[in-house]
Amino acid sequence: MSEKTTLQALVAQEDVQITDTAMVLPLGLTREQWIGLAERVTNVGHGFWWWIGDLAAYAYRTFDTPLRAVEELAAATGTGASTSSWCGTRRSAIRCRSG
Repeated sequence: MSEKTTLQALVAQEDVQITDTAMVLPLGLTREQWIGLAERVTNVGHGFWWWIGDLAAYAYRTFDTPLRAVEELAAATGTGASTSSWCGTRRSAIRCRSG
């Protein structure tokens, strides 16, 4: 399920439309509906950090060159994470292989 699909499901009860570049809000939302939307959208927005972490963990478990894979992940997602800082803080839990 894409993030757009997830968001659309979260906002469907208020008849909100999600496009690639906008959230189109209908006229007549109550203040409670409006703040409820904000809370649900924020939860999805914060969720992507967990998903990026899951992608990084997968790279460490799966690929021959996990450090390079995590650097590629950082570039692809725009997170700016470096493998030296991430691996350095997690060295006790994850065996960091060169790559």
